[in-house]
Amino acid sequence: MAGEGRGARPDQPGLGARGAEGLRPSGLHHEVYLGDPRRTALEKLKTVVRQPVERLG
Repeated sequence: MAGEGRGARPDQPGLGARGAEGLRPSGLHHEVYLGDPRRTALEKLKTVVRQPVERLG
């Protein structure tokens, strides 16, 4: 189900750099899909992206 060929959605913003907050990515992100892409309209699909971070410096 997850990642069934739809790829990145053009209406979703990318993960921005968190340098201004003193953080940087530290590892692979994890995506949680909230909805079934086979039965839900594209504009109603939601994804939670969890990105581990570490403090700069």
